[in-house]
Amino acid sequence: MTATVAVLSAGEGHLLQALIDAVRLKVLDARIGLVLSDREEKLGPARQAGIETRSLLYPPDQEQTRGESDPELLQQIAAVRPDWVVLDGWTHRLGRAFLAHFSYRVVDVHPFLPGGSCTAEEILAAFLRGEIKQAVCRGCLVAEGGGGPVIGSAEVPIYRSDTLAMLASRLRQAEQRLLIHSLQRLMVGDEEQIEDDSEDDSEDDSEDDDEE
Repeated sequence: MTATVAVLSAGEGHLLQALIDAVRLKVLDARIGLVLSDREEKLGPARQAGIETRSLLYPPDQEQTRGESDPELLQQIAAVRPDWVVLDGWTHRLGRAFLAHFSYRVVDVHPFLPGGSCTAEEILAAFLRGEIKQAVCRGCLVAEGGGGPVIGSAEVPIYRSDTLAMLASRLRQAEQRLLIHSLQRLMVGDEEQIEDDSEDDSEDDSEDDDEE
């Protein structure tokens, strides 16, 4: 059964482009029902692909507190009845009403350091300090209150000769592949294995805590 995906896009759009390509090439049995962005200029690729788009503008330089953006955002996304909601650089907080409505159906893919998501700059700095030997990207389901099971992860090599631009490009490519792989798992109903993966990560974290 063809799945419907909605995208909240506020970043560079590389995850959106990967999703558009995967649907066009039939790598995913899915349709993109809506792309919503807080930046009108970011909607071009979706419009060129014939995808419905909408913009939801927020006051400039004002972080949305939890719950403030929920009513309109929830209404817009719920209208297309998505099976999955993909975050593509979405920086605004998702409130409780939104996460409750799409419980364990919000997919987020990002570079990861112990403690949470991070930027390419932070990863490169940690590498140069000798704290990590490689980068990791994670695909997660977003849960109310934070956290959520890990769908999959991808290791990304870092080299001493890397510039920030080189590492950022490699991370973007890893995120794109991981997003498609994560959605494939979700669409075939691989929830049991996803839960097992999440438990394994928790055990690893506990072991790390014990060692400390």
